[in-house]
Amino acid sequence: TEEDIVQTVRAQHEVLTRVVDAYRAVADLGIELITSPFYHPILPLLADRDWDEDVLAQLQLGQEQHARLFGNPAAGVWPPEQAVSGRAVELLAEAGFTWTVADEWTLAAALGRTPTRAELTQAWRFGDIAVFFRDHNLSDKISFAYGNKPTSEAVADFLAEVRRYWEALDRPEEHVLVVALDGENWMFMAGYPDNGREFLRTLYRALLEADWVNTVTPGGFLACHPAPAELATIPVGSWAGDLATWAGEPEEDEAWGRLAAARLAVFARDPSPEALRALYAAQGSDWFWWYGDDQDSGTDDLFDWLMKTHLVAAYRGAGYADAEVPPVLSLRLRIPRRANLGEVKPVLDGQVTEPAEWAEAATAAGTGVIERVAVAYGEGVLYVRVDLDRPARDLIGTDAKLVLYATGKPGEPANVATRHSGDALGFALASAVELDLAKARADGSGYVFRYAADGKGGWRLASPIRTLTARAAFADEVVEFGVPFEELGVEPGGSLTLAVTLERAGELLGQAPLRPLWARIPTLIQGVEVWAMDDPAGDDHGPGTYVYPLNSVFAERGLFDLLRYAVYDAGDRWQLGFDFPTLPNPW
Repeated sequence: TEEDIVQTVRAQHEVLTRVVDAYRAVADLGIELITSPFYHPILPLLADRDWDEDVLAQLQLGQEQHARLFGNPAAGVWPPEQAVSGRAVELLAEAGFTWTVADEWTLAAALGRTPTRAELTQAWRFGDIAVFFRDHNLSDKISFAYGNKPTSEAVADFLAEVRRYWEALDRPEEHVLVVALDGENWMFMAGYPDNGREFLRTLYRALLEADWVNTVTPGGFLACHPAPAELATIPVGSWAGDLATWAGEPEEDEAWGRLAAARLAVFARDPSPEALRALYAAQGSDWFWWYGDDQDSGTDDLFDWLMKTHLVAAYRGAGYADAEVPPVLSLRLRIPRRANLGEVKPVLDGQVTEPAEWAEAATAAGTGVIERVAVAYGEGVLYVRVDLDRPARDLIGTDAKLVLYATGKPGEPANVATRHSGDALGFALASAVELDLAKARADGSGYVFRYAADGKGGWRLASPIRTLTARAAFADEVVEFGVPFEELGVEPGGSLTLAVTLERAGELLGQAPLRPLWARIPTLIQGVEVWAMDDPAGDDHGPGTYVYPLNSVFAERGLFDLLRYAVYDAGDRWQLGFDFPTLPNPW
């Protein structure tokens, strides 16, 4: 009931009001508190763009709040997602911090080899700051493994891991084993009963009772054991290894492009504190974490809207009128439906030539006049078939336009609304591939033409003459057409979001699908098949006892059902092909 919701919110608020006092209490007991850049940005990605002043501002905001809450500045700083680079760590030192922490993998990259136990358990000097490196495996056991074990077994395993260090080191008392978790949700996601309280209390008790272990703060350790060795470089890295989950995919790069444009606009004027705070908020890592295909929150559209809200606030804070704010920032995304495109070789004649012609295509139901759309790929071409609620030939000579809308390359101009009806489809429209039925020949043949968005609601003809034959279309029982991938700005291995409409001036007659379709364009197998083996379907159970993981990510059957394995000789390389019934890959 509404009363239950109010009581729950009040209870949460009451607990939250005690958090700062709880931290103050443990600080009085000798626990070292540290801070972090205020809006949790990925520091190497800011530093790589030469946004040093933004990094320093984020650090200053974090440090000022820490001093305000706890009475003194923090000596240590946590790099968000343990993401570091040489320049990012230099900026931590420039901001006045004396130590930070990174992942074991970063140290391995810096040394060019796996660090020894002695090297991993010492502080390192990089310029004017000390850097600790965590034990990746032991930290991840707390994050991901121990919650599924009995508490006594988990704690015993932890101490056994620590004991191995003790026995391997010549002077273990001069070393520090760092266990550091970059994850605020391990307690309730890793399977721990009672949110991990039993595990933590048992672990702390065991550490207190172990006379060969001494728990220390980083600052306390450095006071007795200054960093003995200098690192020549700190490579780019994070707890996840690289930074690919925050940059590199088209959606992520598009978001970085919008952020860069907003930053340029803000600094083109005398930036107000309000504009800068909004800009810094848009630099937070969460927006980029949920963009792209590698992570899925189920509410990615809300994260996108929140980031856009911060960007709009930055423009407004810098004095721009709403008409000067990029229109795409007003677009509310619809979470796309993901689909796997199959390969087809259709005859573009507007007929259902044979049932198997479009069998490998991804299909989706439509609304209004459009009953269904099928999308597939051929060599260098995207093929589309549209089924209407009537023979397509009945619309020849009318003012109706059949339009395929698609996303474009990161940074490419995009419009919010469709070309003729003025409707939003829930994604940024960079290309409109149009069949003008008024210009189709009497026999149904014709061509589609691509129009490029200008980012302000306008469109310009962008199809070159040389691709004309590859843009053939035909309207008879159904509509069939092709468009070269190069015109859409997508390459094999890339992805695009798309939807098809039937529209005329001021009116949307049909759309498919209602939620846009997201598809990755496969890389075509090349070369001569030299060996292949088929495997029966439905035997994805190993020796007979294997079962799928219980997480909903693996709910779709057939993910691990190998159907065929083939080897191709492509001249300068070998290509290996694996066939599975499905590859949705939401993670």
